[in-house]
Amino acid sequence: MNKTDLTRRLARVTRSSRAEAADYLDHAVLSILKQWKHGQPVAWPGLGVIKPPKVLAGGHPK
Repeated sequence: MNKTDLTRRLARVTRSSRAEAADYLDHAVLSILKQWKHGQPVAWPGLGVIKPPKVLAGGHPK
């Protein structure tokens, strides 16, 4: 599934326009990236905890 598919599905489920759905998706991704930048995991109810990659958390990639 790519961003376009996800945006269409989100628009349909939320009964919003594709532009609004794309904004929701962008906001969610930016929110995750901001927390990862500070080394913090992101908890989503129903999905679990998404931990930041070591590269973003200040670790060294292998």
